[in-house]
Amino acid sequence: MRNILFLSHPYHRGGVTQWMADAFNEWNDNFGNAYFVTVQPKQIFISAPDRPEVRTMLSCSYQQHLFFASVGRLFELGTLEYKASTYRKIIKKVIYQGTPVIPSDDEACWMAAAACADRNPMVAILHADEELYFQLVEKYKAFVCVFICVSSRILIKLLKRYPQFSNRAIALPCGILVDQFTLAPDKAEIIAWVGRLSRYQKRAQDIIPLFEIVREKWPACRLQVLGHGDYSETIITEAEQLELRDSVEITGWVDSAEIRRRLSKTKVFLQTSDFEGTSVAMMEALASGCTVVSTRVSGAEDLESLPEAGDVIYLYSIGNIEEGARLMINAIRDHNLTSSEKARSLASKYFDCKVNIKILFNFTDEVMRQEVKFRSWTISVVKIYISPLIALVRWSKRLLNNFLIKG
Repeated sequence: MRNILFLSHPYHRGGVTQWMADAFNEWNDNFGNAYFVTVQPKQIFISAPDRPEVRTMLSCSYQQHLFFASVGRLFELGTLEYKASTYRKIIKKVIYQGTPVIPSDDEACWMAAAACADRNPMVAILHADEELYFQLVEKYKAFVCVFICVSSRILIKLLKRYPQFSNRAIALPCGILVDQFTLAPDKAEIIAWVGRLSRYQKRAQDIIPLFEIVREKWPACRLQVLGHGDYSETIITEAEQLELRDSVEITGWVDSAEIRRRLSKTKVFLQTSDFEGTSVAMMEALASGCTVVSTRVSGAEDLESLPEAGDVIYLYSIGNIEEGARLMINAIRDHNLTSSEKARSLASKYFDCKVNIKILFNFTDEVMRQEVKFRSWTISVVKIYISPLIALVRWSKRLLNNFLIKG
């Protein structure tokens, strides 16, 4: 197998789409032909006013491998089935039969991949220890050829529910391009938090309380919060109320280059989540030589028992502010050049995208040789045809809400 297809929602939405873009570029550079299918919005989606399009993240050298349809409000506001049918049409028109399809974490992409499963093997990646992924698995499991679980916990959960997939599933972090990350000669007394600022999953409400305790014991340290979300305004208010704004920087959304620049100078990376897969932000932090302080979540816990992870990975119980703060104090106090080198080595050994995508594709090739036949998901024609009506209703509601707010 030398060909692969990535199928993605049009906008960059974090670690999943970053990995898909990196893997697309890397596969084309070194291994074979990678293709990318998405859509191009005619106008910026309502749901993504400040996000770049995924297609802009793909190497200009391989634009001939990018296929998309121009779409408008009907695509954004219409039915799931309409979106899936749009993707399916592109795949069946331009992608060779037998080329495996990797959908992003958007259900329309999963549905489209399942709808092509009789001609293009579906590779389902479970990117997080989240029930949402297992709901997708339950719905589309009959159409999936290969399951890639980005942590051991996710694989164990999958096989506990579906032991019949044991020969078609592996645990494998997707990885990052480790070589893009560097270590600053002299790291600053900085704690960095990176991600979507939200109570759900990310526990953004823990960030300032944790830092407040740390700063009392370690006044020289500073906190950088890189990201935005529905908790952005609240966390700014929290920092102001506690008179921490001089030592807390909340940047909003920043691009990958800026994340790399800031992490290179950071001593400690903080992760406060309720659940994760193997967090891209954590992998990037390790590649940047940061000590990691994280809640005991999927992915991070896979590293804890590794001999080379000593003094690099510190885990605390979810929501335990005092324990997390104590570990952060220890981490920032003890961080040195050896810590940075150990963190970097850990990332290179386990999270190098160049290595892990070869493992992923070799495993997919091995499973495909078993010659298991799959049928395809049938997309509801009715739900495709009623999509314009659904889109019109949703657009009308939005206009009415805007009118009432302004009124």
